[in-house]
Amino acid sequence: METIPKKQKAQVITEYGLNLKFQDIDVPIPKSDEVLVHILYSGVCHTDIDFMKNSLSQYQMPLPMVAGHEGAGIVVSMGNDVKSFKIGDKVGVKVNVLFNLKVNE
Repeated sequence: METIPKKQKAQVITEYGLNLKFQDIDVPIPKSDEVLVHILYSGVCHTDIDFMKNSLSQYQMPLPMVAGHEGAGIVVSMGNDVKSFKIGDKVGVKVNVLFNLKVNE
């Protein structure tokens, strides 16, 4: 098993529009009920583009953010409470919940 790096490359949205910037960001440490997935493949869908352009008027996305919420990879780390996965599992990732999302009323 390879050592998990402390930093990773990501395309980060720092301002609204379609100009993404490659940056080094921290690799998160999973909480007790989370898994860390080494993403091997990821797509950018139309929702991501709408978030980049800030064209979904009912939502206000906090910046900076990393686009792409669908992918596939391998579980490389997990919290102590995770029982349904093991290190090395191949998984698909689809985020259905957006955290820190502010809904404009």
